[in-house]
Parts: sequence; C-alpha cells; structure tokens
Amino acid sequence: MFPELSSVLKTNKGFYLPFLVFLMLGTIVVCLVPKADSFLWLNQFHHPFFDRIFPYATHLGDGKLGLLLLLGLLLVNYRLALTATVCFLLVLVLTQVGKLVIFEDVLRPAGHFRELDLPIRLVEGVQMHYNNSFPSGHSASAFGLYSFLALIIPAKKWGWLLFAVALFAAYSRIYLSQHFFNDVYVGSFIGAACTLLGYVWMHEKVFKTPKNWHNKGLLRRK
Repeated sequence: MFPELSSVLKTNKGFYLPFLVFLMLGTIVVCLVPKADSFLWLNQFHHPFFDRIFPYATHLGDGKLGLLLLLGLLLVNYRLALTATVCFLLVLVLTQVGKLVIFEDVLRPAGHFRELDLPIRLVEGVQMHYNNSFPSGHSASAFGLYSFLALIIPAKKWGWLLFAVALFAAYSRIYLSQHFFNDVYVGSFIGAACTLLGYVWMHEKVFKTPKNWHNKGLLRRK
C-alpha cells in the first residue's frame, strides 16, 4: 500500500528500532501480566527528585507542544505543516474515540484501586483523574510529536533521543498514577503508527507532484 514505508523506517531507524524493542517487550507485559499487577510493581519505585520532575515532564506529551510545532511549521513550510496537521488529527481522533466512546468505562489507577479499597502511592500536588483511562492521550501525543520530529529533522542520529523523550513523557503518566502500563503502551503505538502512516501517505499521495507552494511558508514566500 505504501511502497516508501520500508524506506522511511530504514532512514529513521534511530527512532523506530528502540520503539520496536519497546513494543516487543511491552507486548510480553500486556499479554502475561495483569494491568493492576504491572502498575503496582512500577508504583513502588519513587524518589523525591522524580516527584518534583515528573509533574513537569508529563507536559512533554501535552498537545499544546504539538500546536506550537504546527504554528512554527506554518511559518516556514506549508507542506510539513499540512502533513503534521493530518498526522496529529489522526492521533487525536483515534485516542479520543477510544477514551470517550469505545472504552469510556475504563477506570484510571486512582479510580480502579479506590473501588478495591487499596492504597497506591500518589505524588503530592498532582490532581488525580479517575475515568477515561484507555488509551493514554499524553502517551499518544508524545509519540506522535517526537516521531514526527524524528521524521523531519535532517540529523537522523538524534532519533534515539527523541524516542527517549517520548518514552520519558509516557512513563510519567504511570509514575503520576494517571495511567496503567497498558494505556501507555497502546497510546504510544497509536501516536507513532498514525504519524508514520499519515506522513508516508501525505508524501506519496498528496505531495507526490511537487508544487510551487509546498516549501513556502508565511515567513518564507520565495
């Protein structure tokens, strides 16, 4: 369907190779370990330093950063701005349909363990959410944003770092007791997969024939 897909994956192996490893390991966890058990195991690892860091790190997966990137691209490159819009909309729609429609009754850790009357460790000052757990929107947004950056930057050697930032943002959702690992795992897949397919589709179908305006922007008219 997308002849160029394998070429894009090979060119951007700095991001997609560690992501593939994460998917394989994550599949084992999701299939073999109940989500409550994997959460409780991860919930035990805390440190005062990370209690201060993760409430800020979680914003690395905030959709506002994606919006800032879109605005920046609009200034310099209409083609990339339109491509990013399509990719991020795919991620947003799939995630929200999952959270609010298909899996609307799935509780977050705070809600799940409250019903079981089991205490979990919470980070002081973090507002807890109890519903609409699956999938993780922050994780989807983070992997959508940083995989897109990996696709468009010329220095492909930094792909692994962008993957690490996306994973750090996704893990923050578990550390802050806002999501189970399963939520983060599926959210990360949605973000990276939608962005990859959207990027390749736009490149092969929409921008296959170069136009004069493709590489222009609001500040780049020539």
